[in-house]
Amino acid sequence: MAAFPLARTFVLALFLIPVSVCDLRFRRIPNRLLLAAVCAYPVLLAAEGAFSPETILRSCVDCLLAGVILGMFCFLCRVFLPRSVGAGDVKLLVLAGLYLGLERGLAAALLAVISAAAAAAVRRCQPGTGREERIPLAPFLAAGAALSLLCHF
Repeated sequence: MAAFPLARTFVLALFLIPVSVCDLRFRRIPNRLLLAAVCAYPVLLAAEGAFSPETILRSCVDCLLAGVILGMFCFLCRVFLPRSVGAGDVKLLVLAGLYLGLERGLAAALLAVISAAAAAAVRRCQPGTGREERIPLAPFLAAGAALSLLCHF
């Protein structure tokens, strides 16, 4: 597999950082940020296609498939475990799948879920925290995306 496009990595990081901060502070993921990231995606694909037109179709299919698979997984979690993830988390996972592709997107989602579960377990062991306290998923997804990118280079 070819090296992951640097522009896509940079733009994803540019969006994941403020999304993580908003999720930590307000427990919400702003739709405006997600929409801006989705709008930037076709521009990035067009730029990548200008430099390597033979890989643009493969990259497009891989990223769209990743977005659909990760989004459906998160959506099913939301349907069957209603308080497990928010709607913003579902949209963020679709966005991560679009930008990362299938292999890296699955790795990022797995790392995010494992680290969020570990943080939840530690948090529950602390005195004074209730079972109903929710943990924001966006920072864990950002960390998972960074780790999946670093581990694949």
